[in-house]
Amino acid sequence: VEFGGYRAVPLRARHARGECALVYLVEGGGRRYLHLTDTCGLPDDSLDFLERYLADRGPVDFAAFDCTFLFRAGGPGARHMGLPDADALRAELFRRGVADGHTACAITHFSHNSAPLSEEVERAGREYGFLPAFDGMEAEF
Repeated sequence: VEFGGYRAVPLRARHARGECALVYLVEGGGRRYLHLTDTCGLPDDSLDFLERYLADRGPVDFAAFDCTFLFRAGGPGARHMGLPDADALRAELFRRGVADGHTACAITHFSHNSAPLSEEVERAGREYGFLPAFDGMEAEF
């Protein structure tokens, strides 16, 4: 989908059985943003597509990862991620060249499931090397 000088590329996500959940790669002005919330990772076909699609475009500049469970993993059949899941997905994106050392990676989509205090979110970001998102956050990339 193209709008206002941007292109949004939908990708299949993992959320709930029987639903077609999507996440998005958004491109514009030579920059790429990967929106990975409300998911427990990406199926192989989405990862394969990203790897091929970005091979000649370059890695994403910014990626936002679901972190509903904060320090806990989502586990089998989960609809959301925690830091162990986000960290594993980030490693896979690096392995495939979808992300690199210049890609800023943030965690977001915190919820009542983990009920984190801001200090816990900040600690999580430091320990795992993610930028902790917050209300009103602006990112320039």
